[in-house]
Amino acid sequence: AQHLAADSVTTGAIAAGAVRAEQIAVDELSAISANLGDVTAGVFRSADNGLVVDATNRLITIRDQQPMPIERVRLGRLGPGPEEWGLQIRSASGLLVLDANGNVGSIVDVPKRAQVVEAMNGQEWVYGDLYSEPPVVAYVGGGLTWDNRNRWGNLSQTYQDSGRGTGSGSLTLSQYGIIPRFFGEVLHEQKKVKFHAFLVAVGTTTPQTATFLSPSQVTLGNFTGQANISAGQLPAVGHNYTVRWRFRAEPRPTLDLDATWDAVARIEVWLGLSNPILLASIWTPTIQGTGPTPSEISGTIAFQRELTASDAVRVKFAALIWEFRSGGSGSVPGTARVDAQGMDWAQAAGALYASATPTDADRARFLVLAQR
Repeated sequence: AQHLAADSVTTGAIAAGAVRAEQIAVDELSAISANLGDVTAGVFRSADNGLVVDATNRLITIRDQQPMPIERVRLGRLGPGPEEWGLQIRSASGLLVLDANGNVGSIVDVPKRAQVVEAMNGQEWVYGDLYSEPPVVAYVGGGLTWDNRNRWGNLSQTYQDSGRGTGSGSLTLSQYGIIPRFFGEVLHEQKKVKFHAFLVAVGTTTPQTATFLSPSQVTLGNFTGQANISAGQLPAVGHNYTVRWRFRAEPRPTLDLDATWDAVARIEVWLGLSNPILLASIWTPTIQGTGPTPSEISGTIAFQRELTASDAVRVKFAALIWEFRSGGSGSVPGTARVDAQGMDWAQAAGALYASATPTDADRARFLVLAQR
């Protein structure tokens, strides 16, 4: 039989039901809609290749819609072996989240949630199994506090190691004032929290300060030099430190005299030069300025950390909001900077330290709040 020329048969020339056949073989079939009963096919795919059903290899693949799509879900035959079947899920970055055996392959961000952890002094808790970002930790209760201070006289100095204090034996209450200290130290590199619950017997303290190396004045987005900490000035009582800062805003000289504006900055304290760790941060109070006159504000940021002379503490001018309140339009360009004026602490070289959780029954309770 001779072949029909292309476009020689149109739909108008074929009545419904006019063509019936046991088999029709074509190189390519295109249809707007089709009512299909039993279909034998090799590969079925969506127009954007986001959904692929490979009937021959018994595999369903689903890709996301990123600029470079990632295979997020694979269901069916996952490998050449007769037992390699199941469901596989990957994250938006392509990391394996769930394998065919139900094992979790990587950490997935979870919604914010809070939990209470009971811990002894010095114990560590791994948060990397649950969260990808460092949590916020706050002391809730428990441990030896002011409420059970009648037990203090029987406490041994079990916490004076690692430069935390000196002496041996029991605390001598008649010679010291005692300060309870409870906090969670987030060790970001190790994905865990170290819990501190201890008492400090303090006699005479010596005020200490450290200056920040150049540059101590920085513009938006930049770090200061590190604080120049002397080993002879440590330890700080309770590992408490305070950073003094000054935020100054200088609008352009051509600004209208009657224009009013507001400026606020985010200031952060970081530890380390490579892979730094955020220790504390604040938004400053708002500077309310008028016209081209410069204005400034000062304050402090407090943090707790067990520091040594080799630790690099730096200040970062992290963010700036500067806008008109009245009498102006557009941005308020000018110069803004943050000055790191010093880091202060109280040193008590002869301080005595004792655990606030001497027995299991004294466990302290900490609230752990996930960031993501």
